[in-house]
Amino acid sequence: MTEKVKISLALVFLVVSQNLFSSEWKRRATGPSYAEYFGDVKKIDGLVRMSMLTDYIEDTEFEKKTVKSIINNRLFNCKDKTTKVDEMFGYSEQMGMGELVSTKKGDVDWERIEPDTFLEYALILACR
Repeated sequence: MTEKVKISLALVFLVVSQNLFSSEWKRRATGPSYAEYFGDVKKIDGLVRMSMLTDYIEDTEFEKKTVKSIINNRLFNCKDKTTKVDEMFGYSEQMGMGELVSTKKGDVDWERIEPDTFLEYALILACR
């Protein structure tokens, strides 16, 4: 592979990965050691997919790696009021920045969303 082709492939990968994880984050909750943000919402085959970011004040462990933020893409079934995590990404810096240090596939099973919970709040916003 020529140097020009390698550079072109690297640039394509950079643009695609930036677009894949870029989002306008809106702060939705704050705890003593973290903040929760909601991002992009997309409707897919009768489901809704929403990006959610947890930003940690201190380093935290995710999949045996040290991270400062985790982005998870969560699926919602608005009709059944159920949800599951599709995929998760751990980053070395806050706000999903820095190096992608760990990934994890999500849940197989759907979980029922309990009333008056943070997930119900997410469901309401995602499904509107």
